Amino acid sequence: MPFVIAIVLIVVLSILWLQRRPLADGFIDRELARRGVSARNEVAEIGTSSQTLRNLVIGDPAAPDLVADEVVVRTRIGLGVPTVTGIEAGRVRLRARVVDGRLSLGSLDKLLPPPSGKPFALPELRFAIEDGRARVETPAGVVGARLSGQGRLDDGFRGRLALVSDRLSAGDCTATGPQAALGLSIDKRVIRVTGPIRAATGGCGPQRVRGFAATVDARVPEALDRWSGSAKLALTAFESPAARVSGLSGMIGFAGNAAKTEGRVAFAADRATGAPGAAAGLGFNGRYRIAGSDIRLAGRASVARARPRIGAIDLRLPAGTPGASLAAALNAAVRNATRSVGGNADLALRIVGARGALVVRAASLTAVSGAALSFAGTRGFGFGWPGNRVMLDGSLRGQGGGLPAFALSLAQARPGAPVEGRLVAQRYAVGGEALALAPVRFMRADDGRTHIVGGATADLSLPGGRIDGLKLPFDLTWDGGQRLVLAPGCTPLTADRLLISSLDLRRVALRLCPTGDRLFAKGPGGFQLGTRIVAPRLAGTLGGSPIAIAAEGATVQVGRATDFALDGIEARLGTPERLS
Repeated sequence: MPFVIAIVLIVVLSILWLQRRPLADGFIDRELARRGVSARNEVAEIGTSSQTLRNLVIGDPAAPDLVADEVVVRTRIGLGVPTVTGIEAGRVRLRARVVDGRLSLGSLDKLLPPPSGKPFALPELRFAIEDGRARVETPAGVVGARLSGQGRLDDGFRGRLALVSDRLSAGDCTATGPQAALGLSIDKRVIRVTGPIRAATGGCGPQRVRGFAATVDARVPEALDRWSGSAKLALTAFESPAARVSGLSGMIGFAGNAAKTEGRVAFAADRATGAPGAAAGLGFNGRYRIAGSDIRLAGRASVARARPRIGAIDLRLPAGTPGASLAAALNAAVRNATRSVGGNADLALRIVGARGALVVRAASLTAVSGAALSFAGTRGFGFGWPGNRVMLDGSLRGQGGGLPAFALSLAQARPGAPVEGRLVAQRYAVGGEALALAPVRFMRADDGRTHIVGGATADLSLPGGRIDGLKLPFDLTWDGGQRLVLAPGCTPLTADRLLISSLDLRRVALRLCPTGDRLFAKGPGGFQLGTRIVAPRLAGTLGGSPIAIAAEGATVQVGRATDFALDGIEARLGTPERLS
């Protein structure tokens, strides 16, 4: 704005100065008429070092493009050639429009010099303006500007620039009440802009912001071919269909040119809520780079006092079901671990046009319950689009807060490819029950299902008894949601001891086959187990007396109720001398 006003005044007043002697003969009127410009002015004083004009009006008198109450032109004569060294203006009013991305000054456009093809250069003259105001009509809305200041335009200018608008709109984006109060300074042909920028509300589509404020400090050379600086940001609230963030503050640094811009970025928020849960604090500190359609962001994100929503996840089993105590304790530990979580994650985001990927390289989370979770990986955990490609490559460890200590390693050749992994967990014991896992291997198929293969050793409670030293291999399939089923086919089962009431059996070895399509399933309908034990042979004691049991088969059903039945049973009770 100071440069537009200064250049216009320089051109107009240079015409007046160069032709000051034939002024009375109407030369200026003829020269302006030749250029198709309507203008009026009063010559108050013309001398060798200064000229004063009053009531300068350019354009349609009913709606002038420029009005100035008084303008003083400072000049110097060298070798008989006059040179303008400075311009002083009182109250100046300017009308302008932005048309097809270019600033138009109405009839003043006819007075501006044609493009030279050279980079823009600041004029070497002093410029002072007491009160310059402009009304600029843009496709986004009307902007009002006010300028005051003084000094050499190439080195030493100091001024103030105020910008204000009721509303600005572009596409589905709007801002209400935007305003700025900026300081302008020019040193050694470098323009510096500092000060606050505010808006009451704004947003694009369903995303809305309230209470936006920024304090900028930017430097741009006269050629306008590069820039650098920083901005402190504050936001009362950000709202979208997916999330709401309040008390946002931060800073962003920038340095670059038309080809690329990069810098540091840091922000913190007092509170955030969304579908994944809520947090009493969020933060990010990192770097960004923008080069055309290639956008990159990398740094460390942090969260404090978060409460993740785990929704319908329920690990509990029906009362009386083997492992119910373990499942209840694990379910409680998981829920306690989500009551207040804090930690950080190192992440990288890249977007190129319509393609993008978000990758977590490392993470560490702790909960007030004592639970702790950490992740580290070469490729990391990531998500790419389009195509919803997933990358799972790294090591995940957890412990504390009632959770069993575990280590999970994951390997994936490329995003979207099947995942291989290995899980090692310490023995988990609660309420007289215990579970220990042999190393578990799993692979995720292209259809999204995961095959889990391993073995378990357990001590479990049974209705009226218990089983100790149970060893069970498994081959499970998980659909990625709530359904977990055992692979079809029969499964061997062994146990050191099986105690039911006064029946005490040792060294149990059984073969379990499903009564339906699966021996075990857990889904939205709950836990279900249906097995037929093929030709069981059992030995132990009953009430202290030896017993041997054989049957054609046995059936166990566990669901809403537990049922147990034996077919073709034969039993021998007592010693060989006293069989029953």
